Amino acid sequence: MAETKDTPLSREDVLANLREFVLENVVKDSEADIDGRTPLLELGILNSLSTAELIAHVRAEFGVFVPPERIFGSNFKNLEAVTSLVLALREEYSETA
Repeated sequence: MAETKDTPLSREDVLANLREFVLENVVKDSEADIDGRTPLLELGILNSLSTAELIAHVRAEFGVFVPPERIFGSNFKNLEAVTSLVLALREEYSETA
């Protein structure tokens, strides 16, 4: 995808990208049954290392930096929450740019 901060993104596109990343790089099973509401932290899918990898992916793929004060459980509980975080950070960046 390699979007820039100025490129509009749909919620569905972000969610699909994040799901693909988690399936291929964290779960390592592209057929796993993970959707936007799957409890990633509760099921142990995301841990400290995989969360760091996901944050790096968000920066590389969507051009947004996730500040340390935004790295807490409710922002990473599921892919819907991560999607909301990405879109909020992009919106905040566009308002300050």
